[in-house]
Amino acid sequence: MVRKIIFIIVLFFGWSTLTGQEIGLVLSGGGAKGLAHIGVIKALEENEIPIDYITGTSMGAIIGALYASGYSVEEMTELALSEDFLRWASGEINRKYYYYFKQDDPEASMFTLDISMKDSVPKPALPSNLISTEPMDFAFMEILAGASAAAGNVFDRLMVPYRCVASDIHRNQPVVLKKGDLAKAVRASMTYPFYFKPIRIEGTLLFDGGMHNNFPVDVMVEEFKPYFIIGSKTASNSPEPTEEDLLLQLENMLLAKTEYAIEDSLGVLIETSLEEIKILDFQYADEIMKKGYDAAYLQIGNIKKKVNRRVSDVELTAKRDSFRSRIPEMNFIELNIEGVNEEQAEYVANNIWKDRKVLNMENLRENYFRLVADELVSKVYPAATYDQEKNGYILNLDVRVADRIKVKVGGNIASSSINQGFAGFEYNSLSNTSMKIGANAYFGRLYSSAQLKVRFDYPTRVPFYTQISATLNRWDFYNSSPDPFFEDVRPSYIIKDEGNFRIDFAMPYGNNNAFKLSMAAGRMNDSYYQVLKFSQTDTTDRSRYDYYTINTGFGRSNLNHIQYPTSGEKVWAGIRYTGGIATFIPGSRNRLEEKSETDYTYFSFEAQWKKYLRINRKWNVGLYGEVYVSGMQLQENYYATIINARSFQPVPHSSTIFVENYRAHDYGAVGFMPLLKIGRSWHLTNESYLFVPYRKIRKIQKDEVYVPEYENPLKRYYLMNTTALVYHSRIGPVVLSLNYYNKKDKNFYLVFNFGYIIFNKRGID
Repeated sequence: MVRKIIFIIVLFFGWSTLTGQEIGLVLSGGGAKGLAHIGVIKALEENEIPIDYITGTSMGAIIGALYASGYSVEEMTELALSEDFLRWASGEINRKYYYYFKQDDPEASMFTLDISMKDSVPKPALPSNLISTEPMDFAFMEILAGASAAAGNVFDRLMVPYRCVASDIHRNQPVVLKKGDLAKAVRASMTYPFYFKPIRIEGTLLFDGGMHNNFPVDVMVEEFKPYFIIGSKTASNSPEPTEEDLLLQLENMLLAKTEYAIEDSLGVLIETSLEEIKILDFQYADEIMKKGYDAAYLQIGNIKKKVNRRVSDVELTAKRDSFRSRIPEMNFIELNIEGVNEEQAEYVANNIWKDRKVLNMENLRENYFRLVADELVSKVYPAATYDQEKNGYILNLDVRVADRIKVKVGGNIASSSINQGFAGFEYNSLSNTSMKIGANAYFGRLYSSAQLKVRFDYPTRVPFYTQISATLNRWDFYNSSPDPFFEDVRPSYIIKDEGNFRIDFAMPYGNNNAFKLSMAAGRMNDSYYQVLKFSQTDTTDRSRYDYYTINTGFGRSNLNHIQYPTSGEKVWAGIRYTGGIATFIPGSRNRLEEKSETDYTYFSFEAQWKKYLRINRKWNVGLYGEVYVSGMQLQENYYATIINARSFQPVPHSSTIFVENYRAHDYGAVGFMPLLKIGRSWHLTNESYLFVPYRKIRKIQKDEVYVPEYENPLKRYYLMNTTALVYHSRIGPVVLSLNYYNKKDKNFYLVFNFGYIIFNKRGID
């Protein structure tokens, strides 16, 4: 009898000890290195090591929140390896949701300075973050709002009780987050200074928890008091900076020193060595997770000696399924907007909600990124709150309107004479509609321009905009050329002056598509010589075109860069009617003494397609096609004809030189553009094009001048090639290119340029 009692007592205390072995998992920060935590969790699960509590900081807060919300290792792995994850980390919007309708005409701006008018006093507003947070903010809401609703916004009620750490920079202290909006808590914990925009929780501005506690072992002990702690360390303290290393000096000032250790009596430390991985190297996710898995296995034997309790895969799956079954479906039934006035809130609501009674996640995602694409809106933070009585989510949007005034500076710095400067000014106004007034100027040897425009956007059931612009353009192809047309310096060989007044209308079709209609009237004035010999005192012949035009078409574009893109697609197809009066004014060397006038009208059709296909992680391939057909006629002299013929300009440099072989009234062209991705921002591309004019315009010499004549159809073809090493900096592309053109004099042009080769639109563009 005594033995039975002793046996029962031993069994009871043994079982109590076994069942009381609650395990806490502590996950450090570390940026991309923190993906190793997924590998650690995978190793623990494979060995049936239980995880009863989680605390985390920064990237550890993200991984911990995913696991605590019921995400399996397989789901976390799939997420970390996805293109979406890379986009969230870089601030890039999925091309699928790129809102073509909101795109402004491209311009050569590299720096934008916002001018705040708070208290009617102009004040420069410096950017608070390098990386856009809107894609990440939406993703956190989409991924974590359901779990937060199932837990009643109490982190102890998640599948695994959870804590994360953020930093209150005003009070200079860590903040432990244990309740509220889970997505917002995670977002606060990983807000690395200057990289991401900070966030407010209950009125307090919060940053990355790593500024005070990058390895919250103490939080685990104080909050949960587990039997055993498993710590996963992927970060380390900043090394001592040198006098020249400003970034490392800032890092040492911002981030407090953390003790990455766990006493033997408390638990085990799993340390993953990832010295070569940088904070944003998420493209190496697979390798990082594998290293975390291997590091964990080195400690599995030690953990098993100290922890006898096991949780089978069946038990874990049942626990996960039970929690996830309580997550309400993500349907939004109500919209709250903060941070703007009543009229501005109406504008936001018309973009997001329109006439729907219930908004599902896919509809919201499309509308959200449409609003984010609006340059007059500087901030959109989404949060979802579940209303049990109404059985749906309330969408809360914290919105900020962009500063009214923007000053822009940019241009192109080149090794050749195609340097140009750019300056722009913009005034914005947002009520229940939006208005944007802009002015810009380009100045350089090749190109100079001035433009004034105003755009009105109307967020009606079918949104549309109207834009009115007035533009003056000037191209000087001779003085900008490093290869003179003549042996000595004489007046410019070709100068094109153009001015236009233009009205544009557009309305979207889906996210990437838009219908456009434009009407314009203007004057083009071309100055040139027809004779072979002339002096500096001679005056040029001039062809003047007073024109009117109307154009309509359908297009879409989600290319990831203005110039030298690496992904996405661009399509445009349109028809144009052009009419006017052509006036020829003879120069001092022309035998004609009086000017002549001719009426002209013609239709034209154009179609252009460019698409980049992903081959693998390193290689993409671009495909290009273009067709142009017009009713333009030959004019009385060759130069008037060839100057106004349509020019094939598929690469930036080709728009800076005047090459007769790539000008025609009708043509077709194809291109093949393989590119090698060297890094996140570097790529090497080779773009090859075949240009086929339907009928080449050739020149026939008569006396001392040239006249135009069509050759037989499809008799000629011309190649064009560009090989370029491209670095996409945050302010513009840096390009070293070797350009080949199929022409008589010089075929190859080696050019280095930093910035954009962009021109304001002509009336006939």
